Amino acid sequence: MKIKKFLIKNKINFKDISYYEEALMHQSFSFENKIKKNYQRLEFLGDSILNFLVSDFLFVNYPKMTEGKMSIIKSNLVKGENLSKITFDIGLYKYIKIANNQNINLKNNSKLFSDIFESILSAIYLDIGLWAVRKFLLQNLFKNLKNLDKMEFKNPKTLLQEYLQIESRENIEYVTTKNEDGTFYTEVFHEKNKFGIGSGQTKKEAEINAAKNALNTLEINK
Repeated sequence: MKIKKFLIKNKINFKDISYYEEALMHQSFSFENKIKKNYQRLEFLGDSILNFLVSDFLFVNYPKMTEGKMSIIKSNLVKGENLSKITFDIGLYKYIKIANNQNINLKNNSKLFSDIFESILSAIYLDIGLWAVRKFLLQNLFKNLKNLDKMEFKNPKTLLQEYLQIESRENIEYVTTKNEDGTFYTEVFHEKNKFGIGSGQTKKEAEINAAKNALNTLEINK
């Protein structure tokens, strides 16, 4: 019942503690103790809940934000590395039930920590409701997103890469040629489609300008 301490601290007015115990039960613990349930089914549901609530939060709170920018932000919010860090920061990892011969640490269990974050969302949803999950995310995931629509993004090449690779793992290709006057001209391709062009005094500048052109075409910077 140690999880009660975490729930009370986070003002989660739980009704059925069994949801949370299941959400924190590693398969090794289940196997060792001959229990049929573990966190994995709840993690499956929690992934969908998380994606919906993040999309809903961005759509409602940032009406002027483009689809491209929302996609980038959502991708960064729900990525495993971010969820794992939150699980560690709020101390949720301390309550994971794991077999005695297993060892938990942040470096080696980033995937587990992010999965546990999603499974606990399912537990809250099934026990109390969607509004309680939203409240939990406001406290732990959305709290640092003030003035998000005015934030300064990463360099154009990184931003373009993150956007195009949300759905595809294929690399972005920058094809650069040198003009007779010494300047450079770049075309940027992804999945054999040209997304932007740019020129500059250096190869790096031409690539950045090509990325900017692609972002403007995709309306990510608007």
